[in-house]
Amino acid sequence: MAFFHVFLFVYAIGGDVAVHYIGKYVTRSELSLEERLRVRDLRFIVDMSARSSLVLLLAV
Repeated sequence: MAFFHVFLFVYAIGGDVAVHYIGKYVTRSELSLEERLRVRDLRFIVDMSARSSLVLLLAV
């Protein structure tokens, strides 16, 4: 059971770090609008996976 707690915690923290770096990447001025929208969609998916792992962490 402790393995699942550690796994979900690391997954959640990793997702938060990834969302932070994606946010810094999307503010680059040389990116086109299409690239910014594509990265925004990726950021949403990564953020939702991190949030889901936090919810699962409470259940385990």
